[in-house]
Amino acid sequence: MNFNPNTIMKQRIQQMISQRFGSVDNMMNDMSKFAGNNPTLKNALDLYKHGDTEQLHQVQQNIFKEKNFSPEGILEKFLGMK
Repeated sequence: MNFNPNTIMKQRIQQMISQRFGSVDNMMNDMSKFAGNNPTLKNALDLYKHGDTEQLHQVQQNIFKEKNFSPEGILEKFLGMK
């Protein structure tokens, strides 16, 4: 049996979206309203809507670097995973 943290993370995120928003479309609508005048969030949502995962990943890397975040730290803090 292989342990794949990406699969577990994807399942947890899908569960959180389902519980909070009901669907990804509902989440995207809420996020668009929340974005307001935040150009970074608006850009990320637009990239997601257009399926531009390469540029979306670059935005994520830039934010992590700027804010001194790590994927592992986020998993620990918000999803309770180590």
